[in-house]
Amino acid sequence: DDVYQPDVEVEMATLPPECVPVTAEDGAHGVRENTGRWTSEEHRLFLVGLKLHGKGWKKIASLIRTRTVVQIRTHAQKYFQKLAKAKQNTQAAAQAAAEGRALATGTRR
Repeated sequence: DDVYQPDVEVEMATLPPECVPVTAEDGAHGVRENTGRWTSEEHRLFLVGLKLHGKGWKKIASLIRTRTVVQIRTHAQKYFQKLAKAKQNTQAAAQAAAEGRALATGTRR
């Protein structure tokens, strides 16, 4: 169930000024929409938000003011898919290594 385990130490004092929660003064949607690839800073803020708020996309959006809630949900979906694939590849590699050792020693599992 715990698909992700980001190593992100979160201290609110270390968040940059652009991470201040969105206020009514920020416009109708409270974001400046960005398109295209996510910057490393946006992804870092995503991980911080994930650690702080779990799957509370609106709360995460208050940290990442350059992305919409829909963009954040889509990014999360792709991020979780990437983690699942990496976990699957790691398990397959471990199994292949174990089978390789079994063949090398003349035993099978």
